[in-house]
Amino acid sequence: MELLRAPYFSNWAVLGEPAEEAARGVRAAETSDLLVDDEQRKKQIDESMANVAGSLDGAARGRFAARLRSMVPVLSACGLDADALRATAAAEGFEQIEDLYADHPLARALIQRGVMAAYQHHREQDPPEPDAPPADASPIIQP
Repeated sequence: MELLRAPYFSNWAVLGEPAEEAARGVRAAETSDLLVDDEQRKKQIDESMANVAGSLDGAARGRFAARLRSMVPVLSACGLDADALRATAAAEGFEQIEDLYADHPLARALIQRGVMAAYQHHREQDPPEPDAPPADASPIIQP
């Protein structure tokens, strides 16, 4: 995603309660004691993030499209015509593509960025895990 690497877009992310909820889902999938294979965990994480895309209503999509369109003249003035075209296409996609997480690379990246920021915040705020017993300790017989 070339637009995300540009300094103009370095702070863009999808934030808010849906991203927070998805971050909690990612954290739960990561820390679950259930025996779940990596593919199932990845599916749970993807579903959590896809729910964020589903929470973007027409107004939110319109705001992202308007922000992208407002960047087009800036990018053009800086001689970044290819990025200006990408921003125009991404803006149109925000308004026209139904499944943003599956079909819109910029939206997916912005969602992932927001969820990962919230996830990092949750990891930092969680209390440290209690010391685990030694691996050879019996779960039944306690010293």
